[in-house]
Amino acid sequence: PASGPILGISLPWETKRMPLIKTALKQGLIYHNAISDLIWLLARYGDVGPPRGDSLILAFLLGYGSLGLKVLAPQVCGVKPGWGIGANPGVRPHTLAGWSKLLTYNAQDAAYTLLLHEGLEAQMYRERPKVEALYRRLLLPATYYLAKGGLCGLPIDLPALQALEQRVGHTLAARKADLEKILGVPMRSKI
Repeated sequence: PASGPILGISLPWETKRMPLIKTALKQGLIYHNAISDLIWLLARYGDVGPPRGDSLILAFLLGYGSLGLKVLAPQVCGVKPGWGIGANPGVRPHTLAGWSKLLTYNAQDAAYTLLLHEGLEAQMYRERPKVEALYRRLLLPATYYLAKGGLCGLPIDLPALQALEQRVGHTLAARKADLEKILGVPMRSKI
């Protein structure tokens, strides 16, 4: 028996496998572009666990920009460029060769997503450790709730947002006044 975390699961679609699939999904997974995958998973399986990681968000926070997995994995992890060419993950294969190509692509996608996340996470801890709180406490949870909201809508508390806007506006105005005193010049920005 294997020990340690699960890298990927590929199972034929059968109802008897649903409990296994749902258990795995509730553990929280590492994604590349979690919001897209979460919307798909939530629509098909109901409630799934929040993401444990998203290499796309990390790449953006570290200044790579919003690049795809096929571009980032070679840059960050030394993965051979051009992987996955010829695979068509959105189309159901009709031949054994097509299935083989798709399963190879899926395995590479899972492995390279994990490698990329580990590489970017190590870079974050080395170069920008203060970004971790933003990543773990705000962006990952927000991704999960935005995906859920994308399926059923998000209730907006307009009075609470207006009160927050006023508090933030007063705080920013006070900080602007402090800066003007320190610098001795008026600031041109409007608050």
